[in-house]
Amino acid sequence: MYVGSPVTCSPITVVNAVPAKPSNISGSVLPCAGATGVLYSCPLVAHALSYSWTVPTGAAIVSGQGSNTITVNFPSVFTTGNIKVAAVNCMGASALKNLGVKGKPVTPAAILGTTIGVCPGANNVVFSVAPLAGASTYNWIPPPNSSISSGQGTSSIVLDFNASFISGTLSVSAGNSCGVSNLKSKVIKSIPARPASISGSTAVCMNQSGVAYSIAWIDGATSYQWLVPQGATIVAGQSTNAIVVNFGAVAGKVKVRAINACGNSIYQTSTVSIVCKEVDMFKSHEVEVNIFPNPSAFQFNLTFYSDNESSAMLILYDIAGRELERREGITANKAFVFGNNLKSGVYVAEIITGTRKRSIRLMKEN
Repeated sequence: MYVGSPVTCSPITVVNAVPAKPSNISGSVLPCAGATGVLYSCPLVAHALSYSWTVPTGAAIVSGQGSNTITVNFPSVFTTGNIKVAAVNCMGASALKNLGVKGKPVTPAAILGTTIGVCPGANNVVFSVAPLAGASTYNWIPPPNSSISSGQGTSSIVLDFNASFISGTLSVSAGNSCGVSNLKSKVIKSIPARPASISGSTAVCMNQSGVAYSIAWIDGATSYQWLVPQGATIVAGQSTNAIVVNFGAVAGKVKVRAINACGNSIYQTSTVSIVCKEVDMFKSHEVEVNIFPNPSAFQFNLTFYSDNESSAMLILYDIAGRELERREGITANKAFVFGNNLKSGVYVAEIITGTRKRSIRLMKEN
């Protein structure tokens, strides 16, 4: 009779799926730039045979790759990144578990608060930045002639401005145990900036009408003040960024400045010359021009009567001097209809016949 050795049994686990994603990663979320020997680990995952780790660009895994615990060295320029791990077996790898890590904080985003129109003597003016992950403190540097009444060290401060304040730079940086971010800065102003330039003709004829001038909108301005040469008249647009002027017989300067509750900017100027005599030759017995009704809620009717000109050209401009429409071959002694699709506003119609022209201001009222 044959007698064999004792039977030994061992359990066998059949793996038929990838492991579950690791539940969490333990370790410092604030590893400073240049830190070495920083440990990260995840709990053991059922049916995982190994673990695959990735670290931020420039960082290095010095030990533990393949296990559930690694040691990481961070570069001297480290600011932010992610530690990631997946559990692996013969069926594949799980989804990645991420842990965001930061060194010193990044530069704060935009400074929020009133930046133009902060008048001298204003108190309790609030400025703030969005809170930054990993930042434990904020250092604010106020503009000259102002002081921080509360909030230093936080993401929001209250400033008081003295009677000498005109303008200055407000700055803030974020910090933690690893270091301090770069500064974020914002210029704070009381009065608006000086307009950059004036658009419009610098050479006009004596008694020319409907000449448009404009400037770009100025941040913080609530109105605009225009000045024109002696004998000229602003017929539309005073207090706005665009005007229409009827000139007299005198050359000079068109000026504009921006205004708010704190005061006004320096004037911007444009020198205008008189280069020809009165343009409005249509008032002679030879040619007569009429546009009606004006103002109009619908369309305009143009008629011109001439002894020796058979046709005219119409050029239509908006108040900023942009050409909107050009029509040629308008027949004398016959009504021409235009402007039915114009929006409400002020326009300038320039009528040219032969060597003569006339500008007429139009008002559309929808």
